[in-house]
Amino acid sequence: MKKEIKQIALLVVGIAALAPTLFAQLNVPSDGSDGALNITSNTVINLNLASYGAWTNDNSANPGNGIYDPTKWAIVFKYSSISIAANASVTFSNHASHAPVVWLVQSNASINGTVNLSGNGVDYASPAQLVPTEPGPGGFRGGAFGPSGAAAGYGPAGGQPGQGSTGNGYGNGYGNPKILPLMGGCGSGSWNINGNFAGAGGGGAILIIAGQTATINGSIVANGASASTSCGNCFVVSGGGAIRVVANSIQGNGYVTASVVRTEANSISPQLVLTPNTIAVPPGTNLV
Repeated sequence: MKKEIKQIALLVVGIAALAPTLFAQLNVPSDGSDGALNITSNTVINLNLASYGAWTNDNSANPGNGIYDPTKWAIVFKYSSISIAANASVTFSNHASHAPVVWLVQSNASINGTVNLSGNGVDYASPAQLVPTEPGPGGFRGGAFGPSGAAAGYGPAGGQPGQGSTGNGYGNGYGNPKILPLMGGCGSGSWNINGNFAGAGGGGAILIIAGQTATINGSIVANGASASTSCGNCFVVSGGGAIRVVANSIQGNGYVTASVVRTEANSISPQLVLTPNTIAVPPGTNLV
């Protein structure tokens, strides 16, 4: 009996000694040169303000606006911390490249409000139907309806004229469960049922890596857009996007919704609602 107690005690000591190593702060490649992101009211982040160059560059000369790295096809923000207040939303104005968003956070990321990368819906107004509908960042545009008629949606699996997209951030021709590469949904085709309409934009894509804890009591969404036409039962739907969250710990009781969701953490809150549901895996060694 004494021997068993001693073995149990040694096991407890061993686990305690190992725990700090297993759950130490992640080594996030962020120099914090974009400062702290503190959002207290509805905010649109203009991705066209990003610097141009390698994402590893110091961004102190253009803080808060990120770096567009064409070799990565991503707008990378290197924050010291993130705090998004309840009832506040963050949306994005697309970069000319329509690149996805990467948030590298040295310490904690607290999302009590909403981060929205969903695609834009069908635009019924003329002449707006001549312009491809915008996606979320990292997604693909919906098809326009021009003088030559209906057009296909953009992206590797964009919807044909009169059809919804068959492609999203995972499956159907591109993407994978690891969300590598970081890519959103395809646009739907335009159509002319009881009128001429541009297609819907696909959902965007975002990667959030926090060195300590990512707390999500609000929501992160990257949905495709949909709209019913005047025929009543006709629907044209764009592809949904992709969301990947990496942290030492992911906590909260909020919502993460996209066509594909990936969580990487040493611990995760069971109250967090993931759609589609996914099982968290430990963070890998190559985070970016």
